Amino acid sequence: MLLSIQVLRLLRRTMARLTLTLNDELDKKLRETVAQTIGFKKGNLQVAIEQALEEWIRKQKPKKGD
Repeated sequence: MLLSIQVLRLLRRTMARLTLTLNDELDKKLRETVAQTIGFKKGNLQVAIEQALEEWIRKQKPKKGD
């Protein structure tokens, strides 16, 4: 487990930074959901947003036969 944490820290050093604006209602829902599901500690908001973006990208890719 320790190795995984060290690898994640190394990977995060090479990450891009995005700035975005959310409406207040969506921001509140996101933060409440993160707090209820994975806890509201440092980094969890980033984890949730990364998961959401990865899922959105997966859904945008054409399926075979399209």
